[in-house]
Amino acid sequence: MTDEAEQMRKVWQRVAKNKKIGFAAVFIGLLFFFNPNVGMFDVFPDFIGAILIYFGLAKAAVADGYFEDARKISFYLIWIYLLKAVLSLMFIGNASDAVPYVFLTAVVEIIFTVSFFRKLYTAFEYTALRTEDAGDISEKAAGESTFAALFIAARGALSFIPEILELIKQNNDIDLSASAAYRMPIIQLKPYVMLLCVFAGLILGVIYLARTSSFFRRAAGNRSYCEGLYEKYLTEKTENAAKYRNRTLSASYAFLTFAAVFMVDFYIGRYDILPDILGAAVMFASFLCLAGISKDRKIPKITVILSFVITSLDVLVCIFVRPVTSGVLASDASAKSLAAYGFLSGGWAFAASIALQIAYIAVFGVLIVKWSGLAKSAYKGALMGVHDRKLLAVIIGFFASLVLKAVSYVSEIYLATLACREDIAEYLSKRSRMTSVLQYEASLENPTIAMYENLDGFAYFMRIAAAVLVVFTVFAIFSLSSETTGKEDF
Repeated sequence: MTDEAEQMRKVWQRVAKNKKIGFAAVFIGLLFFFNPNVGMFDVFPDFIGAILIYFGLAKAAVADGYFEDARKISFYLIWIYLLKAVLSLMFIGNASDAVPYVFLTAVVEIIFTVSFFRKLYTAFEYTALRTEDAGDISEKAAGESTFAALFIAARGALSFIPEILELIKQNNDIDLSASAAYRMPIIQLKPYVMLLCVFAGLILGVIYLARTSSFFRRAAGNRSYCEGLYEKYLTEKTENAAKYRNRTLSASYAFLTFAAVFMVDFYIGRYDILPDILGAAVMFASFLCLAGISKDRKIPKITVILSFVITSLDVLVCIFVRPVTSGVLASDASAKSLAAYGFLSGGWAFAASIALQIAYIAVFGVLIVKWSGLAKSAYKGALMGVHDRKLLAVIIGFFASLVLKAVSYVSEIYLATLACREDIAEYLSKRSRMTSVLQYEASLENPTIAMYENLDGFAYFMRIAAAVLVVFTVFAIFSLSSETTGKEDF
C-alpha cells in the first residue's frame, strides 16, 4: 500500500469511526419532497433536501455504482431546485407570467427526480441481493421505486393544473347586448382548484412519508446490510483515494463558485433573484465537502450560523424595505404612505445598512479565510503540495466582491434617503421628461441634486464592478481546481 493510500485510509477511518453509511441524512433529505408545491413556491425548499441527500449518499456512492449514479443526479437536483427557488421569487404577484416557467420546472423536476428515485432504489435492490441476511430490502425497494416515481409525477402535475386556468381565462369585456348574461370568469375558480390540488398533494405526501419512513427504518436497521456496505466503502475508498479525493474537491469548488455568484445583487423589478441566503447554504455545503477529506475537520459553526442570520436579515430587507426604496427612487407617491418611508427619511435605514454590511463583510470574510485553511489542511493531509497563490487569488476576489457589493448596497440606501427630500423628490418626478441639458442645469442650481446624480452613477458602477470581481473569483476557483485536481471544470 502506498504512503498516500495509507494516510488516506487513516483519514477515512477517523471520519467514520462507526459503521454508519449515512442513510439518516438521505431520509431527512427525502422528507423535503413530501409537501405539494403552489405554482413554483415550495414551503420546504427541495434544494435543502437535495443537499442533504448528496452528502448522505457520500459513503454509499463509493460502495456501489448505482448509489453513485443517484448521488450525481442529486447534485444536479440541487441546482435545479435552486433555480426553481430563484424563479419563484421573480414571479411573486405575476401568476400569469409564471405559467410557462411552472410547466417547464415541473417537467424538468419530474424527469430528474424520477430518474434519481429509480437509481436510488435500484441501488438498494442490487446491493441487498449481494448481501447475506439483507431480509426483504430488495423486494421492498422495487415497490418504493414505482410509488416514488408516481408520487413525483403527480406532485408536478398538481402544481401545474391550477395554472392552466391562467391560460384559458376570459377577458372581462362588458357585454351590453339585450341577450347579455352573467358568466363567472373561470379564473375565479383558481383558488378552489389550487386548494383541491394542495389537499390531494398532501394526502399523497403523507403516504409517501409513511412508505419512505418504513423502508429506511428497515434498511438502516439491518446491521448486516449496513456493515457490508460500509466495508465495501472503506476498501474502495482506500484503494482509490486520489479519485474520490479529487471528486470531493471538485464538489467543494462547485459549491464555492455558486456561493460567490449568489453574493451578487441582481434585481429584477424590486426583488433580488439571487438571494444571499442561498449563497450561505452552498457555502456551508462547500465546507462539508472539505471536512470529509481534511485532517482538520473543524467547520466554523458559529460563523456559519451567523452567515444564515445575516443573509436572513438581508432577505427580509429585500422583501419589506427594497420595494419602498425602489418606490421612493422612482418618485412613487404611494411609497410615501408606507411605514418604511419614515424609516428611510429619518436616516435610520442608512445607519442600519452600514451596520448590516459591515457584519456581512466580516462574517463572509472570515468564512472564505476559514475555507482556505480547511483546503490547505486537505492538501497537506493528501500530500498534494501547497497552493497558496491560487488560494490567495480566490480569497482576494471573494473578499473584494463583498466590499464592492456592500458599497453599492449602502450607496443605494443613501440615495433613497436623499430622495425623501422635497427638492430631490420633485427633481426625480420630472427627470424622465427632462433633457440632458436641463438635468445639467438643475445640478448646477442645486448641489444636492448634483451629489445625487454622482452617487447614482457611482452605485451603478460599484454594482457592475462587484459582478466583474465575481467573474474573476470564479475563474480563480477554476484555476485552483485545475491545479489541484487536474481538471478545468467541476
